[in-house]
Amino acid sequence: MKYSLNLAHLYGDLLNTYGDIGNILALRYYAKQMDTDLKVDIISLNQEFNPEKYDIAFFGGGQDYEQMIVSKDI
Repeated sequence: MKYSLNLAHLYGDLLNTYGDIGNILALRYYAKQMDTDLKVDIISLNQEFNPEKYDIAFFGGGQDYEQMIVSKDI
């Protein structure tokens, strides 16, 4: 049986200062090794986030300006 995981990368287009895409690439690699599908959705400003849809919610760090923008959306 093939498993699947759904990951929400919250504000991935804004909060990505520390190379967070590398974390997702690592998750993809290990998921593939375990014969698991990993579906990643980037959830950004003014987009609805339904936590029931996801197995993992992830967000990274950002510069002060981007953090201020995101803080108004949360």
